[in-house]
Amino acid sequence: MSSVLREDYYCTLLSEDEKDENDELLSDCCINEFGKLWKNGSVPFFFNDNVNEELKDSAKKAMENISVKSAIEFLEITKSTKGTNYIEIIKGLEFLSNVGMQHNGNKLWVAEGSAYPVGQIMHELMHALGFYHEHSRPDRDEYLDVNNEAAKIANYKKRSESNSVCYSNTLDFHSIMIYRENEKMTLKEGINFKIGQRIKLSDGDINALNNLYPPKVTLLSRIQALDNDILIVKERLSNLPVNNNNEERLRLKKEHRELLV
Repeated sequence: MSSVLREDYYCTLLSEDEKDENDELLSDCCINEFGKLWKNGSVPFFFNDNVNEELKDSAKKAMENISVKSAIEFLEITKSTKGTNYIEIIKGLEFLSNVGMQHNGNKLWVAEGSAYPVGQIMHELMHALGFYHEHSRPDRDEYLDVNNEAAKIANYKKRSESNSVCYSNTLDFHSIMIYRENEKMTLKEGINFKIGQRIKLSDGDINALNNLYPPKVTLLSRIQALDNDILIVKERLSNLPVNNNNEERLRLKKEHRELLV
C-alpha cells in the first residue's frame, strides 16, 4: 500500500493492494459495536520514538481539527503511563489505522511524502474513532460501481446493515472518509461529484461524529446558562411596577423562585 500523490487535494489517498478481507487493520459508515467507542470521547495517545517533529505537528493539527468540531478530546500521555486503551502513533511507509478502540491499544501509522498529511491523518483518526470508509456503506451500490475484484478487498468491502450504522440517508460525496475515483471504484453514470478530498471534515462527517460521541454538557456551561436565566428574570422584574400585588410580578416570582433565592 502506498500514498498516491497528485496535484489536486483529492488525491492524497491510499492505493490498496489486495489484503485479507478480515484484516481489522484495514479500515473499511460507523461501527455499531459500542464497546469499541472511546469512553466519554477521551482518546489517550502517544508518539513512538520514530515519529519526527513534522509528523507530530501534522498529527496534533489533525486532532485539533477533529476536537474543535466535536466532543472528542485527545490526551497526550507517555508510553510508560499508558493503560489498555490508547493510540500509539508510529512512523511507517503508509497511513493505516484500526477501526474503533482496540482493548489492547490501537496502532496508527503515519508516513512522509503526503501532500496533505493533516487531512490524511484526520482520515486515519476517524477510523480509530469508529468510522468505516464512506464507500463501504450498505447502500453504496446506488452511487458507486466497485469492480468485483476490488469488492473482495477489505478497504472496498461493503458493510452490512447489521454491522454498521449510517447517520445520513445518502452517500456523503464530501466526506473525508471516501476514496477518489480510481480503477477499482467509479461514480455511477450521471453522478457528478469530485470525491476523495483530504482537507476537512464534511458536514456529514461532523454530524456522524457527534452522533457517535454526543457533546458533553459541562458544569460550567450549566452554570453560565443558569446565570443567564437569573439575569433575564431580574431584568423582567425590574421593568415591572414595584408593587407586591402586581400579578405579573407575583407570577414571575412563583415560577422562578428557585432562581431568586
